[in-house]
Amino acid sequence: MKALRKLYTANLDNEVVLFATNLKDFIEAFDKLEPAANVRNYAYYRREFMKTSIIPFTVKDNKIYNLQEVYKGD
Repeated sequence: MKALRKLYTANLDNEVVLFATNLKDFIEAFDKLEPAANVRNYAYYRREFMKTSIIPFTVKDNKIYNLQEVYKGD
């Protein structure tokens, strides 16, 4: 069994609506969850998560997701 290295979540109204252990898979799944939201590419989120662990993301109907890097094991 492999050790968990990273964990990403998308939170909406204090509930986890999406999670993944790989950032690329997480971004692809989030794009499917909100297809009209103009989700940016993997490289953008990788750079942003290097600066902060929570990225607020607002979609057209004013839902605010908090994209979060919950765990960063080394």
